[in-house]
Amino acid sequence: MKNTTTSVTVMLVDKDAAALNGLKLLLEIEDDIKVVGQVAKSDRILVQVRKYHPNVVLMDFFDSYSQGLDIVKRISSEFPGIKIIIMTTYPIAVREVLHAGACHVFLKDCVPDELFDAIRNQHSTRDSMSKSH
Repeated sequence: MKNTTTSVTVMLVDKDAAALNGLKLLLEIEDDIKVVGQVAKSDRILVQVRKYHPNVVLMDFFDSYSQGLDIVKRISSEFPGIKIIIMTTYPIAVREVLHAGACHVFLKDCVPDELFDAIRNQHSTRDSMSKSH
């Protein structure tokens, strides 16, 4: 756990309930990361982002690559301050996903500390940018 003055709020998006619950348990080990919402249905993602306005959306792509890309673009467009981290088990076109608005892409078998650091770094980047403007 890293000492920070505020918690990073995270919304989890995955169609697999077991993955959502496992990720939530993993992230809750960290005192400075707070899971504020979980979404298992693609048609609820934007509704929940509007409701919780998290610092970071940690999401897996849903039924299709194009649907996931569209969701990333919509979140980025409507909420430019929210950072999007993609976790997936499938190889995807990383460049296209990053261009659509995601800030990181991880395979689901990544080392947890790498994920924690990415979440914290995106929150720090956001804080630094908002303080400098």
